[in-house]
Amino acid sequence: QANFGSSRRSCFCFLGGAAVVLWRRGDIPLATMVWQQQSQSWSGWSQGDWNPSSQGMPKPVLKPMFDKAGGGGGGGGDGKWESKYVGEDFQVDPQARYQGVIAEYYKWQGYGFITPDAATCPKVPKNRVYLHWEAIQTEDRYPFLLKDMQVEFSLAKKKEGPGKYVLQARSVTMPGGINVAVQDEKDAADKTFIGGQHIRYTGILKFWNPSEKFGYVKLDEGFALEEPVAAEIRVEEAEVNCGGKRPSQWIENIQVEFGIYKNKRGHAMVYNMTLPGAIPLAREALENRTSLGPAMYNGTIAYWHKQSWWGHISPEAVQRLPPQVRMKIETAAIEAKQKNPARDSTPVLYFRKQDCAKGFWPETGAKIIFMLYQDDKGFGACEIKAAE
Repeated sequence: QANFGSSRRSCFCFLGGAAVVLWRRGDIPLATMVWQQQSQSWSGWSQGDWNPSSQGMPKPVLKPMFDKAGGGGGGGGDGKWESKYVGEDFQVDPQARYQGVIAEYYKWQGYGFITPDAATCPKVPKNRVYLHWEAIQTEDRYPFLLKDMQVEFSLAKKKEGPGKYVLQARSVTMPGGINVAVQDEKDAADKTFIGGQHIRYTGILKFWNPSEKFGYVKLDEGFALEEPVAAEIRVEEAEVNCGGKRPSQWIENIQVEFGIYKNKRGHAMVYNMTLPGAIPLAREALENRTSLGPAMYNGTIAYWHKQSWWGHISPEAVQRLPPQVRMKIETAAIEAKQKNPARDSTPVLYFRKQDCAKGFWPETGAKIIFMLYQDDKGFGACEIKAAE
């Protein structure tokens, strides 16, 4: 049982036969003091008497929170605390490419860290760079990296508060700019397949639940399998091939093709599920999206919803848009204004994070260039990236 107390610059607790005091400066832990109980009474401490000599106790020992290796929450190798932030004056060249090694990568959480090569990369806080899965340039169906892999990347600076910026990796590839491709080789080593790694079967995807990250496929009849398999086979997130992206929308009752492997319990599972013809289950394919040509347009991100990853783009010159697009967004703006007179009547185009070019992170007010598409729901912006 422990009793706790605190003050503005320290906090303390009684735990078993010891009192532990933690000193801090802001959010930075500095040191601890530990008193070991011998035969003294502790009643005065619970009353707020903080004089150890009155208890006949030895002088407390000051123990630093950080050892020489930077343990205990440090991050600097010299035993000093080091912030993860850089200042506004820290210069980043978005075109520069650096070498590094994957220090750690959490496949299911979708992030990791790169230890940069000191010979090619400027000094970064804690000698590591944060990496999000969407920055990976990959040919694999499910983007991930392996510990100790050699990689190449660019740096970007992201604002997290007044005068506070963090560094993040962008456009992560294998050395030489080659797209990451590690999944097939790893699967061949780790998985046991029914019929072989590249044997394909067909069936109906009954449903895919992006929140629960699983679904079921009903296998078509007529396949001569080398061992019994259930009529309905479970599919998990890593085996939904979305062309290097994560499956983020509900899908049901569509024709698919796939392989079959056995998990550690010996149960048959769906492997590398795609649309027929090995077409990735990308949103573009599912929504019958078609491009409106290679033309690029300028605009500004008028709104960005950080939690739901969608937003609106205000085109710089609406008159330059194709007539059918211009008419559609102008009509939508007028209708929105009629429903809510306080609403801005500027014509806008809808987009999602998946519509951004790899390595680009949208922010409200950002100047961008984009292409146009049409799908079952209308027109939208895609291939969005920062204006040069």
